[in-house]
Amino acid sequence: MSTSSDPRLEVHSLVQARRDRNLSQAQAAEEAGIGLNTFKRAERGEPLSLATCRLLSRFFEKSAKELGLVKEEPSTPRFVSQPVQREAPTIWIASQMRTGLPAIPDGLSEKELGAWLVVNACHLLPLTEAGLSLESLLDVYPFILKVVQKMPKMTRRRLMQLAAAALAVGDIPIFSEKYVSVEEKTELCGTLGESIAASWKLFHTAGNAQVLMVGQALLCLVEQNHSVLPHRDRAMFYSSVYNLIGVVLQHQGRGEEALQKHMSAYIAALQAGNPEYVVQSLLCQANAHQALEQHGKAIETLEEALRLIGHTDENHLRSRAHLLGCWADNAMVTGAYTIAQRKLEESATYLDQIGPNEEFDRASWLQLAGKYAFLTKDYTTATARFDEALTALPLGWAVRQILVLFPMMATYAHRQEREACFATVNKAMPALHVLNASSMNKTFADSVYGLLEAFPNDSQVHAFVDSTLHQLPQELPSRSYSSIKKE
Repeated sequence: MSTSSDPRLEVHSLVQARRDRNLSQAQAAEEAGIGLNTFKRAERGEPLSLATCRLLSRFFEKSAKELGLVKEEPSTPRFVSQPVQREAPTIWIASQMRTGLPAIPDGLSEKELGAWLVVNACHLLPLTEAGLSLESLLDVYPFILKVVQKMPKMTRRRLMQLAAAALAVGDIPIFSEKYVSVEEKTELCGTLGESIAASWKLFHTAGNAQVLMVGQALLCLVEQNHSVLPHRDRAMFYSSVYNLIGVVLQHQGRGEEALQKHMSAYIAALQAGNPEYVVQSLLCQANAHQALEQHGKAIETLEEALRLIGHTDENHLRSRAHLLGCWADNAMVTGAYTIAQRKLEESATYLDQIGPNEEFDRASWLQLAGKYAFLTKDYTTATARFDEALTALPLGWAVRQILVLFPMMATYAHRQEREACFATVNKAMPALHVLNASSMNKTFADSVYGLLEAFPNDSQVHAFVDSTLHQLPQELPSRSYSSIKKE
């Protein structure tokens, strides 16, 4: 029986493989070891990571090509950019970054150099169309370029081939290299480690899509250099990059996918045999559980991490303070205020021994203490704690600033301090535009809606809310402004 030539009626090879085993999407995703949303994207033919392709190939015992996970290269040369997937720009950006941003290879002729420039210009143009500025791309490019420069020429050339194949640019001679020296490996490891550490700092100050792009590019580089990197270093790199991608996904409201990334990071940390990386992955898992309102699982994960972490240096003490603070946060949300207060007190015992840090410090603790005071209706103390936290934060730490400003705004609303509410909202807007993270935008919108409930008959508040919500970097949540005004 012949099949229809209409591509809309064709069944994706992965869908057919799943049906052959009589599995639902959820069952197949769980047994393959990937997230359900990721599996659904795979069946829709959207770009996947190399790691996901390998998991699916192993589970279904078929090659990525047989499962329809790898598309055929176009046969006709063309120098045009691929259309932007507007419905899922971060997925598209990740797939584009997987082709690599190579340094200019040695030994190219003028013609070949021109082709190289076209390839990368065509890759960068759609990224700007997806909402990233040229300035943001220039900011992240050094993260990748430094690592690519330290890669063996053979591996670097493989990235170049991927870029050329994506746009069907003509053949370019391939370097051959059979040996990578210890010195080259050491330099590559050092540069890759520095870039990953710098990307974590970028997470606190740059846009959400920008950081995701860096994370996906770094993951691509670790995968491409898998055979060159020493086992322990490689596992730690995987763990750190998976965690970075996970926290970005969580800020996008993609909690299940974030949790999967953190679990992958945990497995990699175990392979590295590094307790600090294991603890970091558990902490990220706990935050993902909390975002998914799985507070019992979050606390169990925090307990496990506390059993593993030591007391020997500042990083250990910071991690203990952070874990106890997260425990207090989960307890607050569930109304267990006695436990929350006890854990906050335990966390505070380490504050004098740790300095300012993006991960956790005294300002982080003050933010949690302010939240506790707000939930227990001690608004005067809450205001004081939030003020102290905000004063202690560097101006560039956008994520941390927002985490303080949101509850501060709610506190002023409960105290009926209208002008202070307006000022706090205006302080938050620049950081929101920098991050442009969907989950934070929604939380902010809900907080601003709360001003209507606090000041129901105040026309200035209504006008301010209307103006503010129209300035958000993303469209509003489904809750409509007009329906709030009628309540």
